[in-house]
Amino acid sequence: MQEQILKYFEKNAKEFQNTIIFDEWEDERIILAVKKLTQKKILKPLFPVKSKDLEKLKIILKRNKIKYYSIAIFEDFKDELIKLLEEIRKDKLKENEAKTLIEDIHYFSTLLLKSNYAQGIVSGSLSPTKDVIKPALQIIKTKQGVQKASSFFFMVKEKETFLFADCGFQINPTPQDIVEITKLSVESCKKFNYYPRVALLSFSTKKSSDDEISQKTRDAYELLLKENVDFEFEGDIQFDAALDKKTREIKIKDTKLTNNANIFIFPDLNSGNIGYKIAKILGDYNAIGPIIQGLNQPVNDLSRGCSVDEIYYTACITSIIAGKKNENN
Repeated sequence: MQEQILKYFEKNAKEFQNTIIFDEWEDERIILAVKKLTQKKILKPLFPVKSKDLEKLKIILKRNKIKYYSIAIFEDFKDELIKLLEEIRKDKLKENEAKTLIEDIHYFSTLLLKSNYAQGIVSGSLSPTKDVIKPALQIIKTKQGVQKASSFFFMVKEKETFLFADCGFQINPTPQDIVEITKLSVESCKKFNYYPRVALLSFSTKKSSDDEISQKTRDAYELLLKENVDFEFEGDIQFDAALDKKTREIKIKDTKLTNNANIFIFPDLNSGNIGYKIAKILGDYNAIGPIIQGLNQPVNDLSRGCSVDEIYYTACITSIIAGKKNENN
């Protein structure tokens, strides 16, 4: 399945031929991933750059024999994008604040995306999540009906592919937030041709521990029941029961899961972030993401410990989420 899903990412991204922004081109890992992406003709990279750094960028691209790309020189777009930022944030910007913000590479990149010079952004290998996501939330914004953006990781190893959410974004989601994270994760799962089976994770299974902490997960489960959603889900459930049929049958008499879960919804960022990193480091899973879900256009934030392959496949996923050019998905 690993080989199948990774080939799926490549094949489908290649069909769209989207332009994806890479604003942290000074990171060697980004350049190596872009080199592979362009050699396979999967997408077209766009590099934002200030004129003072243009020669440095060209030297890097030439050294790595990257020939298929676009460059957006800051000074050429500055006035246009300042005007756009002022229009979008007109009630929230201080005087001349737009001129300051656009100097930040992440604001510049996000405004390029908003103006449809590209179809997605892959960033964060050198920056904290907040630096990448803040301009995205302010400029790209969430889709209609979505209260909060969230994120997921594809965890891939040999014959196994799982989706973990939310491991990089919402710190302490409410039961209502967990419901939204779950539904967005199911939508994301379906984009990649997966049949979703959801586990709302807890240290308790079916109230085996009657406490306030696991109650949040049980409340989310009850809310999902009331919504009559069209996917399989179970909760509150421990990880072992979600992933092993025999354990599940011992702990739950009438489970709603017809097979082992493939989407794992964590109750908070503490457990989610710790969980995916344990799977990555000790379990040797490829952690592809975090993939941000719920935005009008895809902006994906890399882990600063990401590998070249993780950048490569995150870029493929970004292009797939973007879909056809000038169509928001």
